[in-house]
Amino acid sequence: MHEQAVTGEQETSALRQLEGEIPDAALRRPVEVSEDDGQCVAADAKCFNGEWARWTDARKGPWTEALPLISTEMYLYRRLLDCTGYFRRGDACLADPYEGQKAESLKEGLASGAFKEAVADHVAALDDPPVFKAMVGAKLHRFIQTDLWGNQGDLALSPMHLENAGAAASVSRADKEEHLLQDESQGAIDLLLASKNKAPPRVDIVLDNSGIELLCDLLLADFLLSHKFASSVHLHAKGEPLFISDAMPKDIASHIAALEASQDAGERRLAANLRAHVG
Repeated sequence: MHEQAVTGEQETSALRQLEGEIPDAALRRPVEVSEDDGQCVAADAKCFNGEWARWTDARKGPWTEALPLISTEMYLYRRLLDCTGYFRRGDACLADPYEGQKAESLKEGLASGAFKEAVADHVAALDDPPVFKAMVGAKLHRFIQTDLWGNQGDLALSPMHLENAGAAASVSRADKEEHLLQDESQGAIDLLLASKNKAPPRVDIVLDNSGIELLCDLLLADFLLSHKFASSVHLHAKGEPLFISDAMPKDIASHIAALEASQDAGERRLAANLRAHVG
C-alpha cells in the first residue's frame, strides 16, 4: 500500500488493529457497503455484503485456519480497503489506496523497450497493409502472446517474484512459450481469421492488472479493431482495487491519457486510435 493512502489517525488505527488480528484472532465481517458507496459493486450491494458475510461466518477459527488460501487473501485485501476508508463516506471514499503503485507501474510499462517494440510493430502493420496481409497469422499470435505475458505485471506478486517486478521488460520474449501449461491461442487465431471477411465477432477482454498488462490489453484491442478482426471489443474492468494493481475504469482512462502524452509517436497514434474507438 502506498504511503499516501494512509493519511489520518483513523486509517492508521484501523491498520494497526488489523495487524493485531493476524494470525490468531477470529475473522470479522468486512464493513458493509450501501447502494451509494461503490462503483460497479454499488448496483449489487446486497449480494456483495451477503457473500462476504456468508464466507466470514462459515469460518469460525483464526486466520491460520481460513481456507482456501486465495479466499483468505481476498479477505485480507478487502479488509485493507475498509482500513483506508474506501467504502466509507468522506474524503477517502472511492480513493484508490494503490494509486501510487499504479502510477509507477504505468511509467515502467511506457518505458519498456518490449512495449515500444510491440507498438512499433503494430504501427508498421497499419502503414503497410500488403506486408501485414502476408504475416497476418504471425502478427495475431505475437499480440496475443504479448498480452498474455503482460499478466506478470501483477503488483500483488512482484514482492514475491522478482521476475514479475520487471515484467514490462519481457512481455514479448518468445522463449516464454515453453512455460505455458495450456496454449489455445491457435484456436482463437483460426476463429478470428475465419470470420475476418464475413462477420467479425464481438471480443471480450477481462482486464486484470494496470501497468504493462493493461497497456498490452489496449494494444491488442486496437489491433483487433483496426484490422477488422472484431466488430467491437468490450473491456471488463474491476469494480474496486482489491488486489493492488486491479484495472478499473479510471485506469483505462489514465493509461490512454498517458499514451497521448507520450514522446513516442507510435504510442500517441495508438492513443488516438483508442480515443476514436471509444468515442
